[in-house]
Amino acid sequence: PISAAEYYLDDPPWDTTVASSPFPMGAVDGGFDEPVEAVEAAIDAVGLATGRHLVFVRGQDSEGNWGPISAGFLYVLPVSTYLPVCQTGP
Repeated sequence: PISAAEYYLDDPPWDTTVASSPFPMGAVDGGFDEPVEAVEAAIDAVGLATGRHLVFVRGQDSEGNWGPISAGFLYVLPVSTYLPVCQTGP
């Protein structure tokens, strides 16, 4: 069974030239106890540069073995400025 999952943001875990930090992920059903698990995590985009970022995800089994890495893109959009619309009269 799966016992853990983690993600890395922009820097893959195998890159030894940077200090990659893993972020823990949780099992959607509340616990790691199955051979296949759906996982989730909230990624804090505060401080991330606008544009495309790469998210690397991997899982670990109950014997401590890490599985293959999957990756996907996260797009941080620029903050738009919206002005309030004021109406006067009926």
